Amino acid sequence: MNPIARLTRVPLREVWRHEALNFTRWLAENLDPLSDPTGLRLSLVEAEAAAGDFAVDILAEDADGNLVVIENQLERTDHDRLGKLITYMSNHDAKTAIWITSQPRPEHEKVVHWLNEALPGDTSFYLFQVEAARIAYFIHEHGELFKQENWNSLQDAMIYAMVRRENALKPHLARLN
Repeated sequence: MNPIARLTRVPLREVWRHEALNFTRWLAENLDPLSDPTGLRLSLVEAEAAAGDFAVDILAEDADGNLVVIENQLERTDHDRLGKLITYMSNHDAKTAIWITSQPRPEHEKVVHWLNEALPGDTSFYLFQVEAARIAYFIHEHGELFKQENWNSLQDAMIYAMVRRENALKPHLARLN
């Protein structure tokens, strides 16, 4: 029996109502998805870390002990957040800045590219677009389709994928024991 899935994009605020309370907290506990595109193994130092009178959404550390600042913006990019990101980077003497947004403006994509060209080689800026999706699974069994309703967020979908992967590996791991 093979499940059939339907993917539907949903507004980020439907999944994470409040940026600081929901998305930042979730991302602070799930930094691994940033590892592949950045090539960095990140570990959390502090969420809402002080930077003078301001607070950076996430302060992380790479495997070499270099600080990484992460600024989340569940809206379209703006100059205010770009300025904050540079301020946080300076105040924490961070080598890497990650800006996560729902809608990167072309002007901000260009400035991130320019910063990566203009700044020293050990300094990196990343701009990532985040999206959310609802996954509905349909299971074909005895000529009928059954809909599985409980997968209503990206978080649930990630958990479901991990459980499926774990279940697929169990027989192979049992043979090793």
